[in-house]
Formats: sequence, C-alpha cells, structure tokens
Amino acid sequence: MPRKLTNEEFVAKLKNIQPNIIPLESYVNAYTVIKCMCSKHNELCYSTPKRLLKGHCCCKKCISEHKRDRLLRTHDEFLQKLKDKNIDVIPLEQYKGNTTKILFRCSCGDLWETTPERVLLGNHCKKCGYRNLQGEKNYFYNPNLSEEDRRDANHRFRNPLYKQFVTECFARDDYTCQITGKKSRGDIVVHHINGYNWDVENRTNIKNGITLNKTIHNEFHKLYGKGNNTKAQFVEFINSLHSQDRISDKRRDLILERLKD
Repeated sequence: MPRKLTNEEFVAKLKNIQPNIIPLESYVNAYTVIKCMCSKHNELCYSTPKRLLKGHCCCKKCISEHKRDRLLRTHDEFLQKLKDKNIDVIPLEQYKGNTTKILFRCSCGDLWETTPERVLLGNHCKKCGYRNLQGEKNYFYNPNLSEEDRRDANHRFRNPLYKQFVTECFARDDYTCQITGKKSRGDIVVHHINGYNWDVENRTNIKNGITLNKTIHNEFHKLYGKGNNTKAQFVEFINSLHSQDRISDKRRDLILERLKD
C-alpha cells in the first residue's frame, strides 16, 4: 500500500503539476475534498487531492478556457489532428464539432458512430475496445491467479451457490449498505471481507460477505487493490471512515462486532 503523503509533500507536488491552484485546507487523504483557490482567476474551487494531482483542474473558468482552446473549427483541422496523433481511423462524414457524433471507419474495418473528441482520445470501435481489454491488457488482470482460479472467477456469477450467497447476504443486511445505512436503489454489492481469490473455503460463506454501496466498495478497492484483501484491511477501512465522521459509532461497532465471529 502506498505511503500516505504529508501536507507539505502534497503542496509541493501540486505546485509542480498545477501551479495556479493553491490549497486552502490541509491534506487529509487522497479522497477527502479540499477547498482551493485559482490564482489565475481568483476563484474558489473544490476537488480531491487525487484529481488535482492527476491534473484535473477544479476552476470552472480554467476548464472553460481549456475546452475553448481544444475545440476544433474545421474538418481540415480535425484531419490534421488525427494525422498529428497518428490515429488510424477514417471519418466518413464531415466534422460538425468535437462533441457531435459522426460515422468513422475503424482500423479493423468496422464502421461505428462516435464523437471526434473520443476518437482523439484514442478510442476505437467496440470490437477493438473489447479486444484491447482482454487478458493481460485488462486493468483488473491478476497475474497471480492460476488458470483454474481464472476460469472460476469468469464463471462464478453463473454458479448457483454464488448466486445464493449474494441473495442471502442482501436479505440478512436488509438490502442496506452497512456503512452508510442507505437502502438499495440498485446500487449495492456484496463485498468479500477475506478476498474471494485466496479464501477459497469461505467464498460462499455469508459471514465473509457484507453489503456495501458500490461507491463505498470502489473506494475500498482503490485504497487496497483487488484480490488478496483481508479482514484486517476492512477493519482499518472502517476505522478510517469513522475518523472522518463518515460512519456512525453504532454502525462501526456493529460491523466490528460481526467481524469478531
């Protein structure tokens, strides 16, 4: 797990990446929103340190200027941009603006409709996109899995026992995120407290599952990665949320009590 930045380290990094953005609040962690000032426009704005360090500006006026500068005016300008970026797709219709869909021929020969903006970002047709996300190219590819585990992961959602495990976890938790206390609106998942990939014995044990909102679930995996997750990590995550006043005393205590079993 990466070491947490100090406030001084965050300020120094931000100065190199976005010198116009000045933080007005101390760094807490990568995901806690802080107030900033854009020195260029003297505008207040808000963002997470993670987005700021990735170069995402939070000043609306800066964003507007950036959009204005990147918009192309003519079809010839668009063709030149494709050539400059060495993008091997061909527009089959006249350019009508960066965000207006037109027909393209992909390098694989397929036709598809999308915006020039997405093409300039390097997007190809759906078939190429799917092919480029298979196997080792996939963001979630785990090189430590055996072929047997990989096949099992691909088919687990068709497994009746796994479906039963998910249903029973949802029912036990009353279709409610156990951290936020919010009822499901089609946005809940079952989180494996000990990772699915290594705790084979408890893959479908409801004591090893807990219902979470998708946003909270994604936040956990951004911090601790996917696979090889442990109960200790989840306890640390719960206590971290509690220190940020994002989970009540009662909910934290109920979860920690459950984890003792």
